Amino acid sequence: MKIVDLVGDKLINAIKEIRTNSENYEEIVFFNKDVSEWLKILTEKLGAPLLSTDQKVTETSSNKIYSSKKDAAFEAANSHGGIRENQILYYGSYKSQKLLIMIWPWQDNLHTTLKKVLV
Repeated sequence: MKIVDLVGDKLINAIKEIRTNSENYEEIVFFNKDVSEWLKILTEKLGAPLLSTDQKVTETSSNKIYSSKKDAAFEAANSHGGIRENQILYYGSYKSQKLLIMIWPWQDNLHTTLKKVLV
């Protein structure tokens, strides 16, 4: 599944740079001004992020299913650069495919990298 299938044409046209574009892995750069639209659509399709900019990586949940899902997401994220506290992590299913999406804001406060992994 490609990112265009997940977010549609409107946001695809807002992409500044496509770094990697394969069926199983995509890496793109977009402008921070569009981040709220990306988050809105990703949350609609994949559910709430497992990690957002206002949560700490070390948080745990008493819910074993959530904890197991989070562990699987962090394991997948670690093989693609990892995830830090100032980043956003989505992990969910869409059209029967398991997806990991990492959103990494840049220090320039203008750009954001999005990595999509078909797990």
